[in-house]
Amino acid sequence: MPNSKEVRRLTARWATGTGWPKRLEWIQIKGLRGWQGEMFHFKYPIMAIVAENGVGKSTLLQCVSALYKSKPPKRAGRKRQAKKESYASDHFPDTAWDKIRNATIGYQVRQGSSPPIEGTIRKPGGRWRGYKARPERQVVYIDLSRIQPISARGGYLKLAKPKWKEKSFTDFDKGKLSRLAVC
Repeated sequence: MPNSKEVRRLTARWATGTGWPKRLEWIQIKGLRGWQGEMFHFKYPIMAIVAENGVGKSTLLQCVSALYKSKPPKRAGRKRQAKKESYASDHFPDTAWDKIRNATIGYQVRQGSSPPIEGTIRKPGGRWRGYKARPERQVVYIDLSRIQPISARGGYLKLAKPKWKEKSFTDFDKGKLSRLAVC
Protein backbone atom coordinates (compact mmCIF):
# COMPACT_ATOMS: atom_id res chain seq x y z
CA MET A 1 0.00 0.00 0.00
CA PRO A 2 1.49 3.38 -0.94
CA ASN A 3 2.16 5.97 1.73
CA SER A 4 -0.33 8.77 2.19
CA LYS A 5 0.46 12.32 1.11
CA GLU A 6 1.01 13.32 4.76
CA VAL A 7 3.47 10.49 5.40
CA ARG A 8 5.39 11.35 2.22
CA ARG A 9 5.59 15.02 3.32
CA LEU A 10 6.72 14.00 6.82
CA THR A 11 9.37 11.69 5.36
CA ALA A 12 10.69 14.42 3.06
CA ARG A 13 10.80 16.99 5.86
CA TRP A 14 12.55 14.60 8.24
CA ALA A 15 15.16 13.79 5.57
CA THR A 16 16.07 17.49 5.19
CA GLY A 17 17.07 17.73 8.86
CA THR A 18 14.87 20.79 9.39
CA GLY A 19 11.84 21.10 11.57
CA TRP A 20 13.25 18.92 14.33
CA PRO A 21 16.56 20.54 15.23
CA LYS A 22 17.35 18.22 18.17
CA ARG A 23 16.93 14.57 17.49
CA LEU A 24 18.40 11.13 17.93
CA GLU A 25 19.19 9.68 14.53
CA TRP A 26 20.30 6.17 15.51
CA ILE A 27 21.42 4.04 18.40
CA GLN A 28 23.59 0.92 18.35
CA ILE A 29 23.58 -1.52 21.27
CA LYS A 30 26.17 -4.21 21.90
CA GLY A 31 26.59 -6.55 24.86
CA LEU A 32 23.30 -5.82 26.64
CA ARG A 33 20.50 -8.36 27.02
CA GLY A 34 21.18 -10.18 23.79
CA TRP A 35 21.91 -7.14 21.59
CA GLN A 36 25.04 -7.83 19.53
CA GLY A 37 25.70 -4.54 17.72
CA GLU A 38 22.33 -4.05 16.08
CA MET A 39 21.52 -0.49 15.03
CA PHE A 40 18.09 1.12 15.36
CA HIS A 41 17.35 4.16 13.17
CA PHE A 42 14.81 6.77 14.23
CA LYS A 43 13.26 7.80 10.93
CA TYR A 44 10.36 9.92 12.20
CA PRO A 45 9.76 12.30 15.13
CA ILE A 46 7.22 9.89 16.65
CA MET A 47 7.62 6.15 16.33
CA ALA A 48 5.87 3.11 17.72
CA ILE A 49 8.06 0.20 18.73
CA VAL A 50 6.06 -2.98 18.50
CA ALA A 51 7.42 -6.50 18.93
CA GLU A 52 7.01 -9.70 20.91
CA ASN A 53 7.98 -9.90 24.57
CA GLY A 54 11.67 -10.28 25.26
CA VAL A 55 13.05 -8.89 22.00
CA GLY A 56 14.55 -5.69 23.44
CA LYS A 57 11.96 -2.88 23.36
CA SER A 58 12.64 -1.85 26.97
CA THR A 59 16.40 -2.24 26.52
CA LEU A 60 16.25 0.14 23.56
CA LEU A 61 14.30 2.77 25.51
CA GLN A 62 16.57 2.41 28.57
CA CYS A 63 19.62 2.98 26.37
CA VAL A 64 18.03 6.11 24.88
CA SER A 65 17.31 7.36 28.40
CA ALA A 66 20.90 6.71 29.50
CA LEU A 67 22.59 8.43 26.57
CA TYR A 68 21.26 11.92 27.42
CA LYS A 69 22.12 14.23 30.29
CA SER A 70 18.63 15.00 31.47
CA LYS A 71 17.77 18.66 31.69
CA PRO A 72 14.89 19.49 34.09
CA PRO A 73 11.81 21.06 32.48
CA LYS A 74 11.25 24.82 32.73
CA ARG A 75 8.13 25.67 34.68
CA ALA A 76 6.63 29.13 34.71
CA GLY A 77 6.60 30.72 38.14
CA ARG A 78 8.44 27.86 39.81
CA LYS A 79 12.04 27.10 40.51
CA ARG A 80 13.57 24.44 38.34
CA GLN A 81 13.40 21.18 40.20
CA ALA A 82 16.45 18.99 40.11
CA LYS A 83 15.53 15.73 38.44
CA LYS A 84 17.56 12.59 38.92
CA GLU A 85 19.66 11.92 35.85
CA SER A 86 19.46 8.55 34.20
CA TYR A 87 22.60 6.46 33.85
CA ALA A 88 23.24 3.14 32.17
CA SER A 89 24.06 1.64 35.57
CA ASP A 90 20.49 2.47 36.71
CA HIS A 91 19.02 0.37 33.92
CA PHE A 92 21.68 -2.33 33.62
CA PRO A 93 23.06 -3.10 37.10
CA ASP A 94 25.39 -5.96 37.83
CA THR A 95 23.60 -8.72 39.73
CA ALA A 96 24.64 -12.00 41.29
CA TRP A 97 23.83 -13.84 38.05
CA ASP A 98 24.60 -11.18 35.42
CA LYS A 99 27.83 -9.19 35.20
CA ILE A 100 27.83 -6.71 32.34
CA ARG A 101 31.20 -6.32 30.61
CA ASN A 102 32.20 -5.10 27.14
CA ALA A 103 28.88 -3.32 26.62
CA THR A 104 28.55 -0.33 24.30
CA ILE A 105 25.75 2.10 23.52
CA GLY A 106 26.66 4.07 20.39
CA TYR A 107 24.55 6.94 19.13
CA GLN A 108 24.29 9.82 16.69
CA VAL A 109 22.39 12.98 17.58
CA ARG A 110 21.68 16.15 15.64
CA GLN A 111 21.65 19.41 17.59
CA GLY A 112 20.42 22.23 15.36
CA SER A 113 22.10 22.99 12.06
CA SER A 114 25.54 21.76 13.11
CA PRO A 115 26.81 18.39 11.86
CA PRO A 116 25.61 15.27 13.69
CA ILE A 117 27.50 14.20 16.81
CA GLU A 118 28.44 10.57 17.37
CA GLY A 119 29.31 9.21 20.78
CA THR A 120 29.39 6.13 22.98
CA ILE A 121 28.68 5.08 26.51
CA ARG A 122 30.63 1.95 27.24
CA LYS A 123 31.41 -0.49 29.99
CA PRO A 124 34.73 -2.16 29.19
CA GLY A 125 35.12 -3.51 32.72
CA GLY A 126 33.56 -2.65 36.05
CA ARG A 127 32.40 0.94 35.37
CA TRP A 128 30.47 2.74 32.67
CA ARG A 129 32.41 5.41 30.76
CA GLY A 130 31.47 8.28 28.44
CA TYR A 131 28.97 10.14 30.63
CA LYS A 132 30.68 13.54 30.39
CA ALA A 133 30.29 13.73 26.61
CA ARG A 134 26.56 12.96 26.59
CA PRO A 135 24.30 15.46 24.81
CA GLU A 136 21.84 17.38 26.97
CA ARG A 137 18.09 17.06 26.54
CA GLN A 138 15.02 16.71 28.71
CA VAL A 139 14.28 12.98 28.94
CA VAL A 140 11.80 11.28 31.25
CA TYR A 141 11.88 7.49 31.40
CA ILE A 142 8.82 5.96 33.04
CA ASP A 143 8.92 2.22 33.44
CA LEU A 144 6.13 -0.16 34.30
CA SER A 145 7.68 -1.56 37.48
CA ARG A 146 4.46 -1.14 39.47
CA ILE A 147 2.77 -3.82 37.35
CA GLN A 148 5.74 -6.13 36.93
CA PRO A 149 6.33 -9.28 38.97
CA ILE A 150 8.61 -8.88 41.99
CA SER A 151 11.55 -10.51 40.20
CA ALA A 152 11.53 -7.69 37.64
CA ARG A 153 11.27 -4.77 40.10
CA GLY A 154 14.13 -2.49 41.05
CA GLY A 155 14.07 -3.37 44.75
CA TYR A 156 14.53 -7.02 43.88
CA LEU A 157 17.86 -6.13 42.30
CA LYS A 158 19.16 -5.20 45.75
CA LEU A 159 18.31 -8.70 46.90
CA ALA A 160 20.01 -10.08 43.84
CA LYS A 161 23.28 -8.43 44.89
CA PRO A 162 24.09 -10.60 47.90
CA LYS A 163 26.54 -9.27 50.46
CA TRP A 164 27.35 -12.79 51.59
CA LYS A 165 28.53 -15.74 49.59
CA GLU A 166 27.42 -19.28 50.36
CA LYS A 167 30.28 -21.26 51.87
CA SER A 168 28.65 -24.65 52.21
CA PHE A 169 25.33 -26.42 51.97
CA THR A 170 23.71 -29.71 52.86
CA ASP A 171 21.44 -31.57 50.47
CA PHE A 172 17.95 -32.43 51.68
CA ASP A 173 17.53 -36.10 52.46
CA LYS A 174 15.07 -38.18 50.43
CA GLY A 175 12.45 -38.08 53.18
CA LYS A 176 12.27 -34.29 53.18
CA LEU A 177 12.28 -34.14 49.40
CA SER A 178 9.41 -36.63 49.14
CA ARG A 179 7.22 -34.32 51.27
CA LEU A 180 7.85 -31.53 48.73
CA ALA A 181 7.10 -33.70 45.70
CA VAL A 182 4.03 -32.92 43.61
CA CYS A 183 1.59 -35.81 43.27
